[in-house]
This record gives sequence, structure tokens and C-alpha cells, in this order.
Amino acid sequence: MELNEDLTAVTSVRIIEFANASLTPTTGVIEGDRIHYIGQGPAPDTVPSQFPAQLARFTGKTIIMTALLDE
Repeated sequence: MELNEDLTAVTSVRIIEFANASLTPTTGVIEGDRIHYIGQGPAPDTVPSQFPAQLARFTGKTIIMTALLDE
């Protein structure tokens, strides 16, 4: 999102990534002209027995991605 000079309103929005089936975004950080974001990959077909069944959807691999903001 770009803001006006007073930082009181959004003047434009650009989608960096949309509906990536490979991950569920969780958080990120802007560093200079890049955004680094962390996502959770899809859960594996089988979950280790020590994980409670209700946590199975949270066992996907952590994925870290980077996108340029100045494109």
C-alpha cells in the first residue's frame, strides 16, 4: 500500500502474491526494497504420532519467501 504525504490515507495498492496454494502467509518484514515473509506449507499426509490430532493442520513446513517491492 502507498500512503499520501500526511500518512492518513491509502493512495494505491499493489498485490505482491495472491492465492499461493503452497503456503499460508503468517508474518513478514520489509527490508529496503524487499519484503520477506514467512508462510506455513501444507500439512504432510501423515503426522507424527506425538502430535495431537487437532494440531495436525499446523505441521506444514515453514517457508520463507522474498519479493521485490519496487517492480
